Amino acid sequence: MLQWHQWGCCDADRSNEPWLTSALLTVERALDEIGRHGIAPERVGIVGFSQGGCLGLEFAARHARRYRAVAGLSAGLTGPRGTPRAYGGSFAGTPVFLGWSDVEPHIPLVRVRESADVLRRIGAIVDDRIYRRMGHTVNGDEVEAVKRLFLAY
Repeated sequence: MLQWHQWGCCDADRSNEPWLTSALLTVERALDEIGRHGIAPERVGIVGFSQGGCLGLEFAARHARRYRAVAGLSAGLTGPRGTPRAYGGSFAGTPVFLGWSDVEPHIPLVRVRESADVLRRIGAIVDDRIYRRMGHTVNGDEVEAVKRLFLAY
């Protein structure tokens, strides 16, 4: 099981191995299987909340390409503070939604901002929203924003 550390979202350090690598490979295998059925990555969305959001964002960044959409709710890229963020590839304009609360107990604002900046640098169009006093949950505005991502493209 992935562990929660100082940043909230799973740290890509030795304490999370082999689980982080295994989880990332599981997502990769799922997308490969979808591809074998003729569904191209630009028709696939990656959406997750909390640890699932961290995993989804990290996978998408490590495998940057045009996706239908990517969304991380109460999530950020994995790894402890100072993790190098030299990802290859390009999102080629993939829309990305990041939703976060100002009282989020697991993922600090600096992680969400860093994640948004990194994703923009590799070609994503990022909509990052901060909600007041929401806590570690998902709200209706986030659900509607993610829904719009899939209906708009």
